[in-house]
Amino acid sequence: MTSFHILHFTESNILSSLTDNNLIGSGGSGKVYQIEIGRRGEYVAVKRIWNPKKLNDTLEKEFLSEIHILGSIRHSNIIKLLCCISSEDSKILVYEYMENQSLDKLLHGKKRKSQRGIADFGLAKILTKPNPGQTNILIAGSFGYIPPEYAYSTRVNEKVDVYSFGVVLLELVTGKEAHEGDGDMNLAEWAWRNYREGKSMVEALDPEIKQDNSYIEEIRLVFKLGLVCTSTFPSSRPTMREVVGILQRCNPVSEAQNKVLNESIDDLYGKV
Repeated sequence: MTSFHILHFTESNILSSLTDNNLIGSGGSGKVYQIEIGRRGEYVAVKRIWNPKKLNDTLEKEFLSEIHILGSIRHSNIIKLLCCISSEDSKILVYEYMENQSLDKLLHGKKRKSQRGIADFGLAKILTKPNPGQTNILIAGSFGYIPPEYAYSTRVNEKVDVYSFGVVLLELVTGKEAHEGDGDMNLAEWAWRNYREGKSMVEALDPEIKQDNSYIEEIRLVFKLGLVCTSTFPSSRPTMREVVGILQRCNPVSEAQNKVLNESIDDLYGKV
């Protein structure tokens, strides 16, 4: 076990609690558990990432390097990675538990019973790298959040994260899930098709949002920013610093500010 914070639990506390009774989510790379660690109702979120093959020294070092980076992060908006437990067939990541649960559940919890686990995209990618000589590429990640370039390149960089964040913006304003579209399309593809067909952005918005017209212009800007973030070409996507700057100026906007922000988006990232 590798620890990154002062812990009030032991390795055996975690391992003995990896049972179906504590299971709260699962995904393509593993399962997530909610485990009580104290008498005061304290919990941690534990993700077990499957590792079907023994890692070579290079991948093991790469995984440990990523783990130490995540464990060293101290930010109020980022979940703390408390420790990592390694075994021959899996890696177990222990995070602080989110008392208010996830944005995903707040947005979509009412319309489906299944739950989605927390994401460890880069870590899961390391564990599923093909061995030398293999021709297949194993994709780790949740459908709908994976950018199109990942079909031909497994390189993960900032523009991959920008795409995923853009999908979250589209989820917020449309009320749809990341994998929802028409036919085989996901949300980003559906949103782009509607825009290219000249349909009104308002038509694509979540019905609950459209009931209140007070912030309709701000919502339209967020929708448009979500489109730009999910551009097919990585080079056309903004940086997260630029995205944050635009979002900060969206609250609220006057008609003049709305025009400036629209022009800002178009000038910086090209006409969408």
